[in-house]
Amino acid sequence: MPRISRTLAGYVVAPAIVVAAGFWALRIEAQGTAAARDLAVRPAFAEPVTLTSKDGVLEVTLTPRQSTARLDTVATPVKNMLLFDYSVQRGTASDGQISRGHQYPAPTLQVEPGERLIIHINNELRNLTIPDFYDPKYTPKGQAVPLYPTMMTSAPFNLHVHGAHVSPRGNADNVLLHVDAGMSNTYVYDIPKNMTPGTFWYHSHLHTLTASQTYYGLAGMLLVGRADSEIPLVTKNKIPIRTMLLQYNMVFDRMGGLAQMTNPNWPQWVSTLTPPTGNELSNGTYRPSLAPVNFLESKKGTQWATVWYAGPLSINNMRGRFQFVPNNLQRFTATAGSGEANVAADPSLPDYKRDVQFTVNGLFEPVLRLKPGQTEIWVLANVSDIAYMNVELTETATGYHPKIAIVGQDGIAYGEVHYPHEQDGTQLLIPPATRFAIAVTMPAKGSLRLSLPGLGSGARTLSAPGVLYTNDGTPNPPAHLGALSILPSAISYADGFFIFPSQTLLDADPDAGQGVTTAFNPGQKLDAPTPFHDL
Repeated sequence: MPRISRTLAGYVVAPAIVVAAGFWALRIEAQGTAAARDLAVRPAFAEPVTLTSKDGVLEVTLTPRQSTARLDTVATPVKNMLLFDYSVQRGTASDGQISRGHQYPAPTLQVEPGERLIIHINNELRNLTIPDFYDPKYTPKGQAVPLYPTMMTSAPFNLHVHGAHVSPRGNADNVLLHVDAGMSNTYVYDIPKNMTPGTFWYHSHLHTLTASQTYYGLAGMLLVGRADSEIPLVTKNKIPIRTMLLQYNMVFDRMGGLAQMTNPNWPQWVSTLTPPTGNELSNGTYRPSLAPVNFLESKKGTQWATVWYAGPLSINNMRGRFQFVPNNLQRFTATAGSGEANVAADPSLPDYKRDVQFTVNGLFEPVLRLKPGQTEIWVLANVSDIAYMNVELTETATGYHPKIAIVGQDGIAYGEVHYPHEQDGTQLLIPPATRFAIAVTMPAKGSLRLSLPGLGSGARTLSAPGVLYTNDGTPNPPAHLGALSILPSAISYADGFFIFPSQTLLDADPDAGQGVTTAFNPGQKLDAPTPFHDL
């Protein structure tokens, strides 16, 4: 699926990515019967559909609704997602289709400085059937907090263009608007002529629902001009530019064939104010259960563990700490006397079967073809709600980790090339909502891997109180208390509370021919437009 790209000096900045038609037919058609496919085969890298302005205006309609989409690691369409249907009133679409649905991630919107972006929002977040889509804020005043957060059957919405230098007033970037389900609103964003070109993003921003709506799929990229912030050296050398949305998703029991997006935050919000007594846990009668809402849909014998806490609010409540770490990377050791419930970690499980996966443009570990020696600009955009992503490059033929040349951040080019501070410049921490533009060069031999690396030597195993559930085929699955632990090799980053896993994000494999290398050295001046003055 090629991306519509601005042309400069007669060349296309980002070359089209040719993707097997069969794969994308499966990915696009979220409804209907799909042919059998090998889930272990990694897809070709591709960028999202791009909607681009025409004659100074991009006018689109975005309709958030409950929907389904294809993930390349799940055999059937994934349910329980919140996605945008879209249609283009003024502008063009990179795939020639001016209206579509079931897109994960959402389409990229592209305008130029000085142009107008018009977005009509039709909020169809109603008749929802997602049990773990909730907002504790909506507990009626004066009533007790329920054991389980109440499922929202409809939800308000508003839109935010993150990082754009536009007005927050009226129907512009007003995050205080409250568009109820069934209602509509038109946002008009006048992009300043002097706004720095670069990569931004748009997402739901209704306070207290931002995280869940963004996680379930209501997020996409916004490009103002070129994604690299129009660095002159990139223009001069015709360096290809690629945009990469980094997200995560949890599909409980993906390896067992289930196909529902599940909310990893769920165990944090169930109420265990009253602790279990007697054998309530072991006989499965204790409520609430911290297991995923679709746990009973898994096969008999399926097990799932999470951090345990019961009792009143306390600093000791660490529930949620390991929620982003795939269950197969966690070890459960049962408390003495609680039965034979020890479960070893299983790092040998193929990554594509993990329940928690981090994706690039909605694809799991896609493969990019690059000529040896070719330099490119990769714009890495963390459009997740919570996750910190600590990335590293590896030349697979030698194991060498090249230092990461940062040329821009959050839609603004740096004055000069910088290396990150982490691991002597070889690792780059990307917090939620942050976008980094980096220069990468394909090695002469072998592949180039982008990954979330494990912690190095000196790191310690992390542990927390845990509870293990086992589906015994009854409505009362037994649970056992114990301890959860995660080895440093399975941890890429810990932000002080949440733990994030190690994983490959993308592999660039060698293509035929020889690419063009461009040096980006630390301290090298970039001479790109910037609103900042070097003090």
